[in-house]
Amino acid sequence: MKRILFSAAAVILGLSLGLFCGELFFRFNPYFGAIHNFVPLTEKEEGRLAIWNHPHFKGFIRPSDLLGYEHEPNCPPYTNSYGMVGRDHKFNKDPGVFRILLLGDSIAEQGYSAEALEELLNGAVELRQRYRFEVWNAGVGSYDILRYSLFLRNRGLQYKPDMVIVFLFTNDLTPDVNCYYKTKGGFGGYHFPVFYLRKYGIPVNTHLMVHSYLYRFIMLKFDAVLGQESNRSEVDVMYGNGKVFLKEMADFCKQHELDLYIVVFPYLKNLEAFTSYQKQEYSSVLRAVSESGIRYLNLYDFYMSLLSKGESLRLRSDDEMHPSERVHNLIAEKVFSDINRLFLNENNMSFSNKKDYLR
Repeated sequence: MKRILFSAAAVILGLSLGLFCGELFFRFNPYFGAIHNFVPLTEKEEGRLAIWNHPHFKGFIRPSDLLGYEHEPNCPPYTNSYGMVGRDHKFNKDPGVFRILLLGDSIAEQGYSAEALEELLNGAVELRQRYRFEVWNAGVGSYDILRYSLFLRNRGLQYKPDMVIVFLFTNDLTPDVNCYYKTKGGFGGYHFPVFYLRKYGIPVNTHLMVHSYLYRFIMLKFDAVLGQESNRSEVDVMYGNGKVFLKEMADFCKQHELDLYIVVFPYLKNLEAFTSYQKQEYSSVLRAVSESGIRYLNLYDFYMSLLSKGESLRLRSDDEMHPSERVHNLIAEKVFSDINRLFLNENNMSFSNKKDYLR
């Protein structure tokens, strides 16, 4: 018995010493592949990252092992008690309530479309006689299709949605898992894509990714091995990502009798002005969405019609991604019309328990 215990202790001691030596080695030699890519965020940064470092945003973002980072709840006026954007709704769902869960990146996080859509739905006479609508906006800046799927499949059901709407921007098929942590100077950004580990459902501990050089080295190398796709073009990779995660969301919604609807957000300019890479992104998104069988709305023609009328689309002149508040309100009208036609009238209601929503 003593020999067995001695052997076990020796093995444990040897493993511990090996891990310790490995950790020391990579700390002193990070360029072997364990660089943590720390990016300090300052007030000089442009866009959303700058205001994350604003004093009012302390704690607005927190790390997440599932998603890389997420909103901190109860940071008014930016987040509600669920860590979402917009007004708080009662968690327990009353009879007659129809809930829409909105997933997206910073375009959804702007909040204008979600708020306008909720008002339009509750203001429609033919609908308010049957339902009261709630739009729960789970949009988070820089999220992507991987995290839309992760959020929906791991957290979506707790909010008891009846419909899921995804605001899918053109570059969302290239997952980019970033983690943001508070520092003495505000926030620091850590870039850990580990896309393929997450794609295959291999758990990644965010705390260890930040603090352990050895763990980081192992996980990044493992991710690189899984991601060897040298024979595939960038378009094929983006399309493949879209196909995988759209199917995950579609299957999940079908299993739980949820309506699923996608709004494709292209760049805010004419297709001729797209860069070569942006054209690849756009074609990949359209191919993946159209082949998924999910009902969707492509906003490109809508954008072009607004431009032909002299409408300014952009939130800022140098921003080719985020629509202005007015354009968001017009998008909400377009989405309202589409989902009312496709899902909400009595002839097209696809969920089996529609009697539960009748007043």
